Amino acid sequence: MLKSIDTYDWIIFTSNVTVETLLSFYNKQELALFPKIAVIGERTQKVLNENGLKVSFLPSEYVAEAFAAEFAPYVKEGDRILIPKGNLARDVIAESLRKKGAAVDEAIVYETYMPEDSRVLLSEKLAKKDLDILLFTSPSTVEHFMDVVKENKLGDLIEECLIGCIGPVTKEKIQSYGLLVHAAPEVYTVEEMLKSMIVYIN
Repeated sequence: MLKSIDTYDWIIFTSNVTVETLLSFYNKQELALFPKIAVIGERTQKVLNENGLKVSFLPSEYVAEAFAAEFAPYVKEGDRILIPKGNLARDVIAESLRKKGAAVDEAIVYETYMPEDSRVLLSEKLAKKDLDILLFTSPSTVEHFMDVVKENKLGDLIEECLIGCIGPVTKEKIQSYGLLVHAAPEVYTVEEMLKSMIVYIN
């Protein structure tokens, strides 16, 4: 897929990590072969712009469902679309575009996992009640966090923590564990998530 990137009509980036990972496979000259680019999020757009790549589509809301709905008019039957992604990414966008008749390829370019030293550090911090605020940027961060909580039977120790998250999908994942979300921004960026928590605290 990566060797034939010039044969696609669109490439869709859903995170800046995806951009940075994919671009590591190409030199500057090869970036000229890239097709039109669609992204979710201003941060992702910024990283592309910093590498000299222009973004042709940015949705008004930074979630897969909104992207799929707003991007649909730009796609016609037979269009070839490449979606580089992490191993835990959802397939909402790909499935939506396939229903429109597009040929969608999904390339897993990185894997998301929790390093063992981070698991140990988190369990120690929770056990000592050193954490007051928990901020989650994706459903996978919630899952990795809760794996450590359950494994070490630390559920009671997070009940007093304030919890913030970046968007509705992450919020839904947090709530599925019976946890209360205290702060969530209307614009789904890390900066706005931090601001929303500051407002809640004040």
